[in-house]
Amino acid sequence: MLPSDSTCRLSLDSIQSETKTLNKRLKNSERSVSSSSDDMKEQYLSTIQESLQAVEQLQLLLSSVEEQRKHLSAYLCEDSSSFSLEELFSTIKAFRDLFLRTLKVSANRSAAQSAGLIPCRTFACVI
Repeated sequence: MLPSDSTCRLSLDSIQSETKTLNKRLKNSERSVSSSSDDMKEQYLSTIQESLQAVEQLQLLLSSVEEQRKHLSAYLCEDSSSFSLEELFSTIKAFRDLFLRTLKVSANRSAAQSAGLIPCRTFACVI
């Protein structure tokens, strides 16, 4: 899967921060609902607890992404403290765009040479 424009703008730090904030809010909601009436507990407590479990799973995934970021920075010989996935995705996208543009230009040039519109200047054209 190739990085998209929106992927390049995602910040792992902001996602982790929002996840921590969401976790705190859910825990506060759980405490509030736990100390309220039985009707409120029955209605909301299970949903809040399921949401807490989902947020905890997300935090585990984010910590795994962070570990992979560190391994990738070491593999690419980058400083792990300043290496960001956002920059990596942006670089990959720029490379991909340039590569696709080059393929298109090459295909157009090859078609023009085949049609005899551009003189052939390589040995491969003679064969």
